[in-house]
Amino acid sequence: LLRSSIHVHPQRDSIYTVIVYDTSGCRNKDSVAISVRPIPSVYAGPDTLVCKGVEYPINATSSVTTINWEPQTGLSSYSILNPVFFYNDSVLYVLTATDSAGCSASDTLLIRVKGPTVDAGPDTTICPDIDYQIVATASDGSIIWSPAAVLSNDSTASPVFNYNQTVMYIIQVTDTNGCKAFDTLNIDIG
Repeated sequence: LLRSSIHVHPQRDSIYTVIVYDTSGCRNKDSVAISVRPIPSVYAGPDTLVCKGVEYPINATSSVTTINWEPQTGLSSYSILNPVFFYNDSVLYVLTATDSAGCSASDTLLIRVKGPTVDAGPDTTICPDIDYQIVATASDGSIIWSPAAVLSNDSTASPVFNYNQTVMYIIQVTDTNGCKAFDTLNIDIG
């Protein structure tokens, strides 16, 4: 029985020799040396939580410099070890490092994006000296309006405004992770 190939799985550098005899008893032999290279080391970094709208520098490590991130969405570069993440959705990345012999290793990095949402409502024009109920919507978190001086309550989504001058308000919502969201509201006096 003649086999043209065999599969081997050496754990260290090895030499394999094959000896072939023909029907006349003549023999021939050949050897092949197999060098076992270490698998590249690669670490994509710890899974993390990032606030929406905030850039996050990735701190990956590898024993080789040929790098590829997949998917390429939301990264400053997909072929460098430490790109900057700048995306508003969560992504599971796979970092693959490949050495000059074609040996590769991979690691994953989950970046979860969190953040509150806020809508201060539409800009409006009102008559002087009337109470105007602001109706903002915000996800869970603490609210602060600025400037606060002429509002009934600067820490609720729906304070009452009563003032005789045009004001631009900024509403800020901070969630339990410390992530922030902002919106503006212009109230003109007609």
